[in-house]
Amino acid sequence: MKEFFLKEREKLSPFKISSFCQHFGKCGGCTMQDIAYEKQLQLKRDYLLEIFKKNGILEDHLNLDEFIPSSSIYYYRNKMEFCFGTENNQLVIGLRESNLNKKTKIKKVVPLTECPIFSLKVKEIFSITLSSLSKMQLPAYEPYTKRGFFRHLLIRETKNTHQIMLCLVTKSNPPIDLTSFIKDISKIEQIKSIYWIKNDIISDAINFQNKELIWGSPFIEESLSDLKFRIYPETFFQPNTELAEILYLKILKSIKEKNTDILSLYSGAGTTEIFLSKIANEIIGIDSLAMNINTAWENAQINGIKNCRFLCQRVEKIKDEFKFKDFRYLIVDPVRAGISSKAMRKILSLGIPNLIYISCNPLSLLNDLLILKKNGYTIKKISAFDFYPHTFHIETMVCLEKI
Repeated sequence: MKEFFLKEREKLSPFKISSFCQHFGKCGGCTMQDIAYEKQLQLKRDYLLEIFKKNGILEDHLNLDEFIPSSSIYYYRNKMEFCFGTENNQLVIGLRESNLNKKTKIKKVVPLTECPIFSLKVKEIFSITLSSLSKMQLPAYEPYTKRGFFRHLLIRETKNTHQIMLCLVTKSNPPIDLTSFIKDISKIEQIKSIYWIKNDIISDAINFQNKELIWGSPFIEESLSDLKFRIYPETFFQPNTELAEILYLKILKSIKEKNTDILSLYSGAGTTEIFLSKIANEIIGIDSLAMNINTAWENAQINGIKNCRFLCQRVEKIKDEFKFKDFRYLIVDPVRAGISSKAMRKILSLGIPNLIYISCNPLSLLNDLLILKKNGYTIKKISAFDFYPHTFHIETMVCLEKI
């Protein structure tokens, strides 16, 4: 998508607008704020059509059925991972700089005072956090030198229940006293949960293995339709809450057979499965992470759902496939890299006739659709969702059938 956008950028001058964030162009969080939203949608639609038609996914009788925009293009995200950095020898919080037109791998942290795609509370949270933590006179972690202490500030915000979780990520040493920080930051009414995550891995990714609840509730709770979902620091929850609900309802409507058995792979915290429980006879969710499975069971319990089961297994190693021989629907929602070759062989061996594929990466989706087509599946419907306004990213739902 990035290459497609850069190729088309010179044609976009009639659609240029003023960006709504003072940090746009420097910060790497957004890439298309200066393009009218209608044109952003057209670019994404054109990109999908181009790669699908070029590779034989879209035939004469098939098109992109719908591209659903985000009803909110500001403050739509429910999670952001911010970085600590240094500017003029001062501790700052922000995002790494944009590399849209740069080749360097070293990206500095751009200090932010706002994030209009995320939360109105950012300014207050950053101000209190920096005021408190700067007093410790410890440096930000620099992933390229492997030196420093403060690493990330992960913030989750439920959009319907208005609850906030903070996760402060640091190295494990030296030991610090966060009493003053907790006292100051917990004065923000929406904050319900504060974690301290100690992370010594070399990678710049957040590792949740060594986490400690240091204030408040261990989870925050979001509501979608008439359902409730608990969210922990590492819980996967679709980042655009409004469109997530629309996606789940679209999946529900795509299942034409009621009281049927459904298998769902890469199930995460059970959100999709719990939504579908109202029309299923039985639905089984499979995920490789024990934390996801535990949260899925918990979410089913608080919603009084009795016909969902969750199994902690790798898709590549699903056991007792014969148990699924009469299942009518299969739902897959893999990570950005798509379905591994071993997992694909396992999926094909199940022989489930109706498949719904949810993807956040059109290129890995394309590769997997070509394999599914070669193995007897026919594409019946393609829908796209703009989960991430002002960025290149696209969410896609594809309905397939094997006759």
